[in-house]
Amino acid sequence: MRPHDNSEMDLRVVRDGDRAKVSIDANQKDGKFRNKLEFELRVVGPDQSVSNVSLHQAGPGSYEAEFALTQKSSYVFHVIGENGGAFKNARVFLS
Repeated sequence: MRPHDNSEMDLRVVRDGDRAKVSIDANQKDGKFRNKLEFELRVVGPDQSVSNVSLHQAGPGSYEAEFALTQKSSYVFHVIGENGGAFKNARVFLS
């Protein structure tokens, strides 16, 4: 499997109270939007539990999801592609 060029995806995770708001901007190298992508968000909680969250397309090249943060500590967010390959990772720390 060919490695994916992560420079085309921008993953952001922002804490909003007891929720994480996740957004992804997906563009081709020429700046055109990447639409109708199918991937999911895999969240690993502080207790090592794994949750799969669907991302929905919110606009041209823009995808979003929300996730409830029920434990204090760090969460790891992985964007998983159509073929099971990881696109991006992010870690959120809560105190």
